Amino acid sequence: MLFNYISPDRTFGGTEFDTEFCDMLRPENTTSTAVGAGNLISEPGQLTRTWSGIALFNLSLLTMLVQSVVVATAIKGLLIPYLLILMQAAKGFILSVIERPRVQVVAPFVCFVAGFTVYVGISQLLNLAYAPRLDNLVLVSLENANVTLLRSSLFTQGLYLTTCVLFFLYTLGYLKTVETTQPVMKLVRAGLVFFVAFGFYEFIGYLLTGGNVDFISNRITGDERTYSTFQTFDLAGLTIPRMKSLAGEASMFAFSVVPFVALFYFLRDRFWIVLLTAAVLSTSTTAYIGLFCLALFESLLARRLGKLLLGAMGLMATLWLVFPNTVASLVDFAMEKFRLEHMSGIDRMSNFQHAWQFFANSDILHMMFGYGFGYIRSTDGFTTLLVNVGVVGLIAFLWFLVYPVVRLGAQTPYHRGLLAATAVSVVMIMISVPEFYYLHVWLLAALAWFEYHKLSTVSRANRPMPAMQTRIVQ
Repeated sequence: MLFNYISPDRTFGGTEFDTEFCDMLRPENTTSTAVGAGNLISEPGQLTRTWSGIALFNLSLLTMLVQSVVVATAIKGLLIPYLLILMQAAKGFILSVIERPRVQVVAPFVCFVAGFTVYVGISQLLNLAYAPRLDNLVLVSLENANVTLLRSSLFTQGLYLTTCVLFFLYTLGYLKTVETTQPVMKLVRAGLVFFVAFGFYEFIGYLLTGGNVDFISNRITGDERTYSTFQTFDLAGLTIPRMKSLAGEASMFAFSVVPFVALFYFLRDRFWIVLLTAAVLSTSTTAYIGLFCLALFESLLARRLGKLLLGAMGLMATLWLVFPNTVASLVDFAMEKFRLEHMSGIDRMSNFQHAWQFFANSDILHMMFGYGFGYIRSTDGFTTLLVNVGVVGLIAFLWFLVYPVVRLGAQTPYHRGLLAATAVSVVMIMISVPEFYYLHVWLLAALAWFEYHKLSTVSRANRPMPAMQTRIVQ
């Protein structure tokens, strides 16, 4: 597999990925002072020590998409990448007492915890004052709907958010330390290769055996159901599995893969074709929403919307002529969802309506600050955020994701990739998948903020110095 990444000021590529990845994991081979064109590590061996100091974080990059495997089934939700991040943070906090850590996360993390505590405290005080009931909502925890003060989901979901923030801070701090995205992107790509390969293994295994061949997933939800749901789809008389890999469910798989279709497409890495194929095989509405947004984004960026529409119509017509039964099955399936004749479509619309009505009937202060982080989980991120954290929280979350990529613009292929990947992620979260704790979302944010940091640094360096004024004393 060829590995090609284009950064604003350098080009990564033209070498064999497997060889480079193995070499990268050997500390003796990472002592070079050169880290990308134009970026030098001032002290020999600095990259080696930085890399070895955050090995647990690096492993979390490899496993960040795995959602259906836990360390121990007795502790529900103890996912491997999240545990690795918490272990890395614990190690870092201990070392920060002894010596100065190479990746600084303590100060910004303390600031986040303080701000988050104050914000959550406001919503809890409002609940004490107004005593609402959370009726007709999809509640995350099992307490009664009249329990609005310090529900258990506030702490469990807060722990997920805390872990994601730590992941973001470690990613951003590491990028600032080594001044290149190359080692991070290599690990991310390697993890994606395994993630998608396991999905194809499941897909082909079902076609050969007629059963579920997933032997890894072991996660159990709070109501004692298996987290990994194996689903099939009838396509013109042929039963095929919906690709899910280790994401647990087809829509979550699509949510995990489609942003990287966007990123690798603009980076001209042909791996995007494999990711696109996997996303389509999930047969998830989430995938099709994300891919439609990507196609629309690319066509508007290249100013060829008309060609996109003509190409799409031509492709559909060709597929209809060659595979009429298959296309008819897909169209019927999609129309059932849009006409709310399919159960998942009915549930989504019902949950959206209940959450929106609850928010619309709230007092102005609850509208602004929400009822409590992690309280409900609707089938869309828009109403989920409005009820949980209010308008202020929704704006803060969107600003965090969107601001850096908007400021970066679309001047380079890499920046266009980050902008497209972030855009499709936000659209899928708001419309289809209310998942704010998937680590790839925070990875994209860290990559974008790193690029914005570099851009700001260059702008400050190129800013002309104010003219010196000389006063002549007579």
